[in-house]
Amino acid sequence: MVLGDGVRRNIASVDPFERELLRDAFIELNKKKFPGIRTDIPVPGGVTYWFKQDEIHQATHVHKGPEFLPWHREIVNRVEQMLREINPQLSLHYWDWTQDPRNISDANLGGGIIGTLNLFTSEFMGNGPSIPLPIGEPWESAKFYDNQTTLDRDSTNNPADPPNLVERSVEGVPSPVEGDIRILGENDYAAMRRSLEEVHDSMHGFVAMGGPHISFRDPFVFLLHSNVDRIFARWQTDPVHPQRLNPDTVYEPESNENVPVASSVQNLNNKVEPWSTGLSVDQFGNNHSTRPWCAPENEGVPFTYKDPSIVAPPLYDTNLSRAFVARFHEGDPGTGIGGYDLHSTADRAFAFDYDSSGKMDHLVLYRPGTGTIWIVRKNPTTGIFSSVYAQGDPGTGIGGYDLHSTADRAFAFDYDRLGKRNFLVLYRPNTGTIWIM
Repeated sequence: MVLGDGVRRNIASVDPFERELLRDAFIELNKKKFPGIRTDIPVPGGVTYWFKQDEIHQATHVHKGPEFLPWHREIVNRVEQMLREINPQLSLHYWDWTQDPRNISDANLGGGIIGTLNLFTSEFMGNGPSIPLPIGEPWESAKFYDNQTTLDRDSTNNPADPPNLVERSVEGVPSPVEGDIRILGENDYAAMRRSLEEVHDSMHGFVAMGGPHISFRDPFVFLLHSNVDRIFARWQTDPVHPQRLNPDTVYEPESNENVPVASSVQNLNNKVEPWSTGLSVDQFGNNHSTRPWCAPENEGVPFTYKDPSIVAPPLYDTNLSRAFVARFHEGDPGTGIGGYDLHSTADRAFAFDYDSSGKMDHLVLYRPGTGTIWIVRKNPTTGIFSSVYAQGDPGTGIGGYDLHSTADRAFAFDYDRLGKRNFLVLYRPNTGTIWIM
């Protein structure tokens, strides 16, 4: 196991040092804030990254229907991204609910020692008593709740305020392995997601986190939901069923069905809220506005549950195969990318670190013999590709190199030996011509 390899694993199998890093990153989430201040009207701002998760969950409350699994995959993915803003090496590992979190055998205790692990200590997830009690350290001193404040969230209805209390109890037994086997044996999405949510519900009873509507105030909920997503991912990556990786077929027979759930209707063609527009209606019929996806920031980017970013299973140590799902696609015939039409058999492309960020997150597309060269990037807010440099057909090349020979070729190069491929090499075989820019 390699810290930083991007794989989500059983939390009991990772080194204690990594568990500590994960704990510390969760604590840091409660120090970073979204834009605005708590007194902003009509939508409060200044909400910490951590408190935002409870706000999101209460504004949507997506359960008991086909949206349950992909919606919770999205929130787990986004929290993992936030954790990686704090420490890029981290992954949001899972609690395997077939194991008792108070007494996990064969766990990694560090230094090559294998033994019994209790996740509910002040060194990791806080208290895990048999009756509802505060989760305690390390979360109390990190202000995940404040039992002294008069401005608590449930009194003010302001997501920037802390809850007065976060309680937890652990009573009962873990899920039998047969439950997971039954879920994975379901042939279609509808049957699978019902079986999986049934076990999910029982595990919320086993590890009770204050109630289903406020459970996202407890960090342990993300270890539980990483496990929900792990089982979904394992079901998807069964090589016998490649259709489970296709956005058009993974959700059959519910792919285009309206499914009434309490006061709402779930449909997998719906926008995924609050991240699409910031405007949502929870399953009880209440309207919500959530920043920064609604005004005044308006950072929402509309997408549905069939978006490849949701359909693609994250990397889990139990996936049955490596999943490849298109994140961008243009059919045959297509229109190319970012304005570059890709209509010539001479076209070439490669990745490039355009802004010296250390990330190969731009594409260079060029057409030898025409002077045509474009550099395109994806807008991180809208998800749309557009050009940052463009010379049409015919064009004048780039940086003085005219690209007027059909023999011309180009590639990205680490000229300064800084680990960044932020220079372009353009050359013309059989002529001695080569430029680096």
